[in-house]
Amino acid sequence: MKIAYYISGHGYGHAVRSVQVIEQLLQKQPDLEVEICTAAPEWLFAQFPRDRISIRRVQLDVGAVQADSFSIDIGATFKANRDLYTNEKKLLKTEQNFLLDSGIAAVISDITAPALSAAHAAAIPAFAVGNFSWDWIYAAWQKDYPEFTAIVQRLQAAYAQTDLLFRLPFHGDLGIFPRIQDVGLISRKSKLSAKRVRRLLALDPEQRLLLVGLRVQDLQRVDWQQLELGSWRLLSTAAIPHERAIRIHEGILPFEDILTAVDAVISKPGYGMVSDVLANRTPLVYVPRQDFVEDPILCEALEKHAVSKKLSRTDFWAGRWHSALQELQESSKSWGSIDLRGAEQIAAAVLQRLKS
Repeated sequence: MKIAYYISGHGYGHAVRSVQVIEQLLQKQPDLEVEICTAAPEWLFAQFPRDRISIRRVQLDVGAVQADSFSIDIGATFKANRDLYTNEKKLLKTEQNFLLDSGIAAVISDITAPALSAAHAAAIPAFAVGNFSWDWIYAAWQKDYPEFTAIVQRLQAAYAQTDLLFRLPFHGDLGIFPRIQDVGLISRKSKLSAKRVRRLLALDPEQRLLLVGLRVQDLQRVDWQQLELGSWRLLSTAAIPHERAIRIHEGILPFEDILTAVDAVISKPGYGMVSDVLANRTPLVYVPRQDFVEDPILCEALEKHAVSKKLSRTDFWAGRWHSALQELQESSKSWGSIDLRGAEQIAAAVLQRLKS
């Protein structure tokens, strides 16, 4: 049996959680093969055996065009969508033919709309996974950018052809999907102790560590000369020009292992980060983003379920971090209980439907 798993190339979050579902599918169905269809970097899927996984490079959605993690270029996002759908019929026909010629039994999409239309046209089951859909994201911009109306309608028509959406926690309005099944969080939980990870990374077991969970382009505006850290030290895969920063090589250990070894992390409130801090119970200083419709929902989830502290972008860039870290350290808040079995639940439900 072969499944095509379509993954949005926007950021890493869609790919990271898709990996968790694919791992469960492969474990539960020994004869299953998965064709990953995506524009996301191939290194995100390096752990999979190539005899059961193949990667097909294809871009079927735009997501949001960003220069960094904190803002969106809405105009460029519209132009990229317009270019993508210049020859929509040909794009959909190409995908339909691929599904039929490859003997694909089902499509899973996170959360690429044309893949669902192609599956519908090929008369094979179409499953979606997500906490938001791109029509919901773009619809919030329509008032100021009415040119998105046609794109929103096109996306909604595709999403409406989905056989079943697996709706993740902390979601937006997904009412366009005709059938919905709620599942738990998809997250990465470390199997190592903090002490073990620190030993592997040659880190001081007593040092208070702050993981900087952002990319190098997100840090360019930070005033490192004015950074307020107190007794904390920074841990990052990026080269940070500060005497209290420790750099580690990217990929040296899985992210969840590094996350469990630090005392806190500072990052944007993206879905992957929110899920991972909840799974590993790592306190988070989060910096809200601009024009991200999902941010209020994810920030609310952090306030409700996590030990977390909001830090404004102004204070983040100015290096005024210590007061937020101090409040995080002194917080008496406890961690909320939340279902972390989303990947397992999705894999089981998909395979059950294919066998029935």
